[in-house]
Amino acid sequence: VAVTTAQRPVSSSKVAETASPAATAAPSLPAIPENWQAYADPVLGFSLRYPPDLILTDLTGPSPAGGLKERVLLVRSAQDQARVFSISIIESNPRGLTVDEWAVEYAACNPKSIEPGVIGEMPAILCSREAVEDRAEPAVLADVSGRIFMITSGSALTGDEFSGVIKSFRF
Repeated sequence: VAVTTAQRPVSSSKVAETASPAATAAPSLPAIPENWQAYADPVLGFSLRYPPDLILTDLTGPSPAGGLKERVLLVRSAQDQARVFSISIIESNPRGLTVDEWAVEYAACNPKSIEPGVIGEMPAILCSREAVEDRAEPAVLADVSGRIFMITSGSALTGDEFSGVIKSFRF
């Protein structure tokens, strides 16, 4: 799924850098449909909305000693396994990597695809992950209070749907 720049949430400074003299604002993202489901995380306090045919599953298990202390939420369609996005929250960054470094080393993002953006009004990076079955997958990463949030999309989730999920995030 390719998320085009027009669909990506971008910071106002990014818009100012790229706007033509006639342009005054970034294209608005599509409104989040009212029938989308809502999720509020009881542990970390973030919330988001997602398409009604997707089912959220918390895959978090015990972290191994010295592990990254990762939390994983998978949101997937029961009918189409490629209609999926995942949220990984890494609570430990022992090497002190920046979000950009994390994106390349752990999220398999193409370094040339990294650009600034926002999620839940927090600075973030947007990137394309290495191709899986000849399809690059979009990802959004942010450092929120020392936790790395990584949201990735499967191949059958549309760009508008993934952008809507990102737009709906609140911390």
